[in-house]
Amino acid sequence: MFFTTIYILREQPNALPKSMDRLSIIWATCLVSGFGSIALGIFSGFPLVLSMAIGENEYFTQILCHYLGYSWETALSIHFFEGIVCFIAAFLIPKSNFISALPSSFRIGLSYGIGLFLGKLGLVDVLHLDSSYVFKPSYEALLGILTLVLVVFGVSRKYRWIFVISVLVCTIFSIIIRASIDDLNMEIWKFPNLSKSAFKLNFHWRNASPLYFIIFLALENLFNVVCTILTVIQFAFLDKIRFDVNGFEKLISSSNTNKFRNILLVNGFFVIVGSLLGTTPNVVYIESSVAAAVGARTGLASVITGLLFLLSALFYPIILLIPPEATGSLLLYTNILIFTMLKFMEFDNIIEIIPVIVSTILIPIFANITKGVSFGYLVLLISFIFGKKKWRQVSFSMIVLGIISASQVFIPEYWFS
Repeated sequence: MFFTTIYILREQPNALPKSMDRLSIIWATCLVSGFGSIALGIFSGFPLVLSMAIGENEYFTQILCHYLGYSWETALSIHFFEGIVCFIAAFLIPKSNFISALPSSFRIGLSYGIGLFLGKLGLVDVLHLDSSYVFKPSYEALLGILTLVLVVFGVSRKYRWIFVISVLVCTIFSIIIRASIDDLNMEIWKFPNLSKSAFKLNFHWRNASPLYFIIFLALENLFNVVCTILTVIQFAFLDKIRFDVNGFEKLISSSNTNKFRNILLVNGFFVIVGSLLGTTPNVVYIESSVAAAVGARTGLASVITGLLFLLSALFYPIILLIPPEATGSLLLYTNILIFTMLKFMEFDNIIEIIPVIVSTILIPIFANITKGVSFGYLVLLISFIFGKKKWRQVSFSMIVLGIISASQVFIPEYWFS
């Protein structure tokens, strides 16, 4: 789980505005990811990891700061209120009604689109493709392919440590090939001055337009987290729940706790903390599926991952030596495992299969889980409304979820600009 998510330590400081302090961003990312993952492990009991959303950091820089002209301090204040909305929404979302609004085939089908998205990311890393997805023979691509071969060999022999071994072996050869040991910048081996980015929020808005972005980003964040919860938990415990909605509800809640709500509360709380520390919002990572794929079933995996993130703040230059080819093979293998769930789909139920196909295709095309799932759910809702004898199954929760999906699809990101 840790190896498949550490790319955020490289991407986060590069994605945010150059005027922000790089070292402060790194430490804020490590602190939020570390304590957030530990909290998820303790309060949910599931193998889930929390870290910065790779899409929201780009939205922060490209839309809020560059396109709309907000200062990064003002943009952070928007994310601060986004976190408050997410936190409050965790108390308002009716868990049982929400889950029942997602038909069983569609819930399981979500995994395929997300799995295909992970496979796409993994293949890009393994083959060292450029931004246009063009393959150019290189030592890095050869190293990625050999690492994938090593993973396949180890899995076929049922070596449980093959994933860790493959990452370490790939990293060693990457250092030799790239001579990347020179990347160890000694200037970064020091404690940051967090005051350069932390607690710099600017609440003096020129108008009320940030309110739109608060609601829009909060809905997208919640939708993303819920899709991840459904995918990871179903993948890890499919033998217990299959198509039984009640089985899924029993898994995420009991008489004395509501794990579904706890996950949303932890996520919303750390969105607030992250904005105060000077970094963009977090989500529950879909890469958590990798841990489930190799046997993680409890929150202990999240706690260990969180501790490793906290240690990464001290050893950040060493962490950067791990190349993307090392973790790409893990994502690709996870995609293969997720697709093994195809045998549980009801392919004769065409009304629920078509929306699954739509989401499966659109998630990797958009590189956005929320938009892909929203399109698929709208197709599902329309099919239910106009389908023979299906309109009677349309509940109020399905209509509400359909409105939220429509807002993610049809409301432009640049409104009120």
